[in-house]
Amino acid sequence: MTAPLAPGVAILMYHSVGRSTTAWSRRFTVDPGLFDEHVAALTDARARLVAVADVPALLSGGPTERPRKRPGAAEDGGSPEPTAVEDAAGQAVTEGAAVAISIDDGLADAATGAAPVLAAHRAPATLFVPTAYVGRTAAWMTGADADRPMLSWGALGDLAAVGMEIGSHGHLHLAADINEPQLVREDAVRSRAALEEQLGQNVSSYAYPFGYCSRDAANAVSEAGFSQACAVMELPAIAGDDSLILPRIYVSPQTTPEMLLRLAQRRPARTLRQWALVKQQVWHAGRRWAEWGPPEARRGSHARLAANDLGA
Repeated sequence: MTAPLAPGVAILMYHSVGRSTTAWSRRFTVDPGLFDEHVAALTDARARLVAVADVPALLSGGPTERPRKRPGAAEDGGSPEPTAVEDAAGQAVTEGAAVAISIDDGLADAATGAAPVLAAHRAPATLFVPTAYVGRTAAWMTGADADRPMLSWGALGDLAAVGMEIGSHGHLHLAADINEPQLVREDAVRSRAALEEQLGQNVSSYAYPFGYCSRDAANAVSEAGFSQACAVMELPAIAGDDSLILPRIYVSPQTTPEMLLRLAQRRPARTLRQWALVKQQVWHAGRRWAEWGPPEARRGSHARLAANDLGA
């Protein structure tokens, strides 16, 4: 038995939950049947499922904003206390781990593929939406992906009404790490304002488009009024992590339920976390100086459009 672990939350990152996809998006599209197996595995393992808005309070040991009673939970709605064990490789894992399910991009299949599964399991989740494209298509992407349908405001309202947290994925899906902080802030402000006006509720969670962020981007998002923001670092969030740069874990169509549980329960040793953060710093340098990443995530790819749109 290992020493008690610091509070941690595995924030899982999905993009598309559906049976129809494109050649490029296939690696980001999880079949609804597999998604159902994922959520069932988490509930069967008595994972504590929370919204992204709850993560900072949970990491600090405080009460969450959106308590939910799940099937099999105690009468007081409590969750089992995580216990630490060792896996075969000596990695620390937890039983009854806290997990947040997040879905990026606001594609229409979030309502048809993901929402019914979440409702069946009474599982909370957070949907991150780039507001410029609501009711249209995913035009920030290229090729056939640019024609993928997005959720409408009505559909987003329906999801919010049944308890799904709706967060911002920016307005124009700009790469926040290499565009000017002022543009990132204005884009985030516009997205938050649109969501709050259309949904009639406070919006406090943000996910960096493409998963790319920087300290300047985090400051800009904070100035836009967001309390927590998600990046992608393939790590669970733990106590002491910056609430504006929360790491998430990518879930692929090849992720089996057993693999998902290992991802949700593992707590990498300090040295492995430090190595992951070093790799993130190298990636950020490559983004800034060599514009690594997909073409649509490069500096200025949307800047002219954004400047015109935000100035309208």
